[in-house]
Amino acid sequence: MTKNRTWSYRLIVLGMAACITQSAAIGAARATAPRVVVTIKPLHSLVAGMMRDVGTPELIVRGLLSPHLYALRPSDIGMMENADLVIWVGATMETFLHRHMVHSHYDRNVISPLEMRGVTLLAKRRGTKWEPDYDEVGQAGSRSGDMNTWVDAHVWLDPRNARAFVDGLEGILARHDPDNGQLYARNGKRLRARLAKLESELEARLKSHRWDVYLVFHDAYQYFERRFGLHPVGSITVHPENPPSARRIVEVRELVVERGAACVFSEPQFKSGIVKRLIHETGARHGMLDPIGADLTPGPDLYFDMLRNLAQSLLDCL
Repeated sequence: MTKNRTWSYRLIVLGMAACITQSAAIGAARATAPRVVVTIKPLHSLVAGMMRDVGTPELIVRGLLSPHLYALRPSDIGMMENADLVIWVGATMETFLHRHMVHSHYDRNVISPLEMRGVTLLAKRRGTKWEPDYDEVGQAGSRSGDMNTWVDAHVWLDPRNARAFVDGLEGILARHDPDNGQLYARNGKRLRARLAKLESELEARLKSHRWDVYLVFHDAYQYFERRFGLHPVGSITVHPENPPSARRIVEVRELVVERGAACVFSEPQFKSGIVKRLIHETGARHGMLDPIGADLTPGPDLYFDMLRNLAQSLLDCL
């Protein structure tokens, strides 16, 4: 009995020592973690997953705010000035940051998924269904010159692009912080597995609605739609910060009626008066889509919750 009790005490002591050692290792890792600033919630979520047990990235656009309407604050500039890495999408997404980026001295430490290997880029959709930028019609479909003139920046809404982003980020973080390279590799492996599982789950949930048609508030969902074979009929506006013209509202109403769109979707960051008017006049149902997880709590799970919420919102309305 005494011998068994002695072994029990030894096991407890060894367990406590292991916990203390692990905690010390994590504490040391966090003490040397790179300072990372991320602009929007979906990218921040993936970065937070990559930095699990190492450190916590900072987030600029919080709450229900949209990157299309956000105003840069002095505290944001301070965060970026002290950052080892700044992660954003690009000038057409975070318009509030473009001028500051152009005049910044830390451009070599700025990362965008648009420039990462393996990330599939799609051109902005043009034509009456998507309310073209009439002053850019001559450039529609062209991929020459500045990427921001042709690329659809909402790349994170394809989980395969998220996996490519995680691949690139793993190497970048390891180069900035080689002491925690094993943790980044472990986190990257875990994230890629979660993303693959998420893609399979959403594919199964959405496949029965591939031929249902609907209208979105602004053309933010092309990557999600292409990945899961969905069929929107068009969008109310390209630039959600600018209200659509009277001409555009007439075009959209005709489009909804002509194509028999089942749903018209608004977004939580923008006023939905025009959407309510359209559903009243056409008989379509009203749904809500959120491409950035505006009402979700920032963190490693936000990206997964956001895509599941997108799928559920489509299913609920369609």
